[in-house]
Amino acid sequence: MPIFDAQVLRKIGCELFEAAGCRGEDARTVVDHLVESNLFGHDSHGAIRFHEYAKGLRTGLCQAATVPQVVEQTSCTAVVDGQGALGQIGATYATRRWP
Repeated sequence: MPIFDAQVLRKIGCELFEAAGCRGEDARTVVDHLVESNLFGHDSHGAIRFHEYAKGLRTGLCQAATVPQVVEQTSCTAVVDGQGALGQIGATYATRRWP
């Protein structure tokens, strides 16, 4: 099995997702999660997904230039609509809603 440097994978992934229309910050979020999955030994959820996610962006399954938003909120919960963004983008947005 080939071994790739994590920084090289991050660079390739960011270039790929930015070329697919993602904002730089969103591309980094997705790529960081995928590469970290590899580093933790969860290869099935790692960089192997670059192609699948890029295809989803190209075919419209996922939206590259969208911003998740809160659609309902209480004092202790929120419902976040990811607006079709890649899961890592919606999840990161949701987790950053509260300090």
